[in-house]
Amino acid sequence: MSEIAALVDAEGSFATFREAFGVTEDAPWRLRFFVYLVHVGGETIVVDTGVGPAGGDDPFLPGRQGRLPAELERVGVAREEVGLVLLTHLHPDHVGWNMHDGSPFFPKARYVAHRDDFDLGRIENAGSGFAWRPAD
Repeated sequence: MSEIAALVDAEGSFATFREAFGVTEDAPWRLRFFVYLVHVGGETIVVDTGVGPAGGDDPFLPGRQGRLPAELERVGVAREEVGLVLLTHLHPDHVGWNMHDGSPFFPKARYVAHRDDFDLGRIENAGSGFAWRPAD
């Protein structure tokens, strides 16, 4: 039996409706940023890793809450139980918990992303010190 849980990592706004969609409304475009936890065939899978830890100097959603660790605890899943992290794409709101304090947040997981996103990220991050490595 498969089970899917939507975990809320953060809620907030990084743009107004005008900035995001070019309309005349200047109200903030408020979003919930989800991480999906999937149990299937005895495996524990995470789909996207949210926006990442609370606070910090990252300009993307600077007021983010970083709830993923508490959400995992709430549903009774340890980070070490996750065997696969599937990244739908590599935008900041989907990869925030990939790493934490210099190590993979899900230490036993294999991280998978589409090669095109990987290549684009490698180009965009050239010279930043951020390392992208393809799997063998």
